[in-house]
Amino acid sequence: MVDSVNWDALGLLQYGSHNYRFDSYNYYVDGSMMFLAHAVGGYGGNWNNWFASVTESFLYITGTKVGDMTGLISAAVDNSGDTADMVLNVRVNDGNDVQQLLTKNSLGWSSSAEDWLQTGSIAAATTVDLINTVNFTGTGAMNYGDHLYNVDVRVVPGTEPATVAVPSDNIFEMHADGGYGGNWNNWWASLTNSDIYMGDSKYGDAVGMIQSEVSSSGDIAEIAFYTLVNDGSEMEQLYTNNTIDWSTTSSWDQAGYMSVSSALRLVDSVNWVANGYLQYADHAYSLKAAEFAIDGFNNFLVNGNGRYGGNWNSWWASLTESAVYLSESLFGTATGYVSSDVTTSFDTGVLTFSALAFDGSEVPVMELSTNNTVTWASPIADWLTQGDINITSTTQVADILDWDAAG
Repeated sequence: MVDSVNWDALGLLQYGSHNYRFDSYNYYVDGSMMFLAHAVGGYGGNWNNWFASVTESFLYITGTKVGDMTGLISAAVDNSGDTADMVLNVRVNDGNDVQQLLTKNSLGWSSSAEDWLQTGSIAAATTVDLINTVNFTGTGAMNYGDHLYNVDVRVVPGTEPATVAVPSDNIFEMHADGGYGGNWNNWWASLTNSDIYMGDSKYGDAVGMIQSEVSSSGDIAEIAFYTLVNDGSEMEQLYTNNTIDWSTTSSWDQAGYMSVSSALRLVDSVNWVANGYLQYADHAYSLKAAEFAIDGFNNFLVNGNGRYGGNWNSWWASLTESAVYLSESLFGTATGYVSSDVTTSFDTGVLTFSALAFDGSEVPVMELSTNNTVTWASPIADWLTQGDINITSTTQVADILDWDAAG
């Protein structure tokens, strides 16, 4: 490549008898080495018991060693499927054989029940040593069964946890327990107790719950989520309680009612309650959303009404009226319309979009007006081969923009 690149490169991968070798070379045209990569390792096993390793590797750039690496990944699942283990180990050195990264990781799972979803245990361990930054060893375990679970996590500094004095302010410990249950249309999960400690000092605790319930006929549904987080002094830091309800008296795509409620408290910053609803039937809809401060003052309110109709290839929707209030003062109003009409033969199509918005002053001032149309037509059966597309747009934005466009 003129005045920039001039080199030759080659590469080779050989594999067989559960071993492999990889070499890649890149030379400048004068014969000096630009790049050299080399790796050897092994592999083997079957779908439920396999491994792959890098037993030796190195990388050179312009004749200088950049680094080397070894690694192993393996997975083993017994034939009955009641135990499983996975391992991932990696070591990376720089060009002076100084270790830059070491990580050792294992994950194991076992179940004494025929249905592993009902009862089981999961254990994990990890060691990470990243030069001059991170150095820790962590272990974790989770046990579940009879609709109950518990989780324990411990992280200590260093790659040899037995050498760390206990207690230590640098030791992280977490415990959590809760419950779960239900089926596909009616299920729940809870965090009934949890604690986090740094050394002997409690850092915080939390409880929470999530649940979903859908009637067997599918005409009623509810989702709820709750959580409470405290600091180490049991002072509330976060509280939220949220519910979404939906119901229909006929087919859900014909008529329905959806409501949302949410409460949120965030220490020293947020304390409000919000709710809203969407109701639709007989090609008409209405919506409302409001957010209140804890003293009942209305921070935000939006409402709107409109209509809709059509089918998959010819449909439309309109916003016939809407208003937005901020701090109980009218901020603005808007109307709009969108439609799409495509013939069943797909040889013509029309898409339209228009909107009109005014501010909230006593004598409303137009802030936005836009009217847009896209048409498409093809005189032949294969519309990808030949066609015409036309676009027109008229847009006005107060004190900013006023133009007509076509293409």
